[in-house]
Amino acid sequence: MPRCPACFVPMTDVVKGGVHVKTCSQCFGEWMSRTHLMHLVRGPAELDGAATGAAAVGLKELAALVHESDTTQALTCPECHTVLSIDRPHPMIPVNLQFCRKCSGAWLDVGKLPLVRKLYQALLHTTDPRLTALRDRLAQAELGAEREKEKLESLQTMRQILRHGTGGTGALEQMISMLLGER
Repeated sequence: MPRCPACFVPMTDVVKGGVHVKTCSQCFGEWMSRTHLMHLVRGPAELDGAATGAAAVGLKELAALVHESDTTQALTCPECHTVLSIDRPHPMIPVNLQFCRKCSGAWLDVGKLPLVRKLYQALLHTTDPRLTALRDRLAQAELGAEREKEKLESLQTMRQILRHGTGGTGALEQMISMLLGER
């Protein structure tokens, strides 16, 4: 069993919302895959900590708990032993988590999962015009970034066709098809 990156005690495997999570019995931090984190954050309302009472805790209390227990120095991944990077789970959620870029794990100090979950749900269901405008602008920016990434990949593919194409005419036809979106 991997050891807690903050306390170095062996973590316990628990099932939370149908997802296996490793929990520290000393600091109550949690280690899970980034995919499982997103599943728990975006999951149904029943995952709001009915068993732990976290559903009844307000945002201010959760934020105070997280602030008090927040690990600000980078820790080491309990799976692959690389240094974890500090980042947000979503650009509009002002909570830092620690992620392993090598094995895609996520470390959450005590209280961070219910706080991120509540903030995500509030962001998702907000009617505040400023927040909805920001959310829409972020979605448009992400869409634009995805389109630029696709263009770059197309250009890289075209470069490969030119370098290793089947001849002048074949390579030119392949590039024209890609430019027209016919791939």
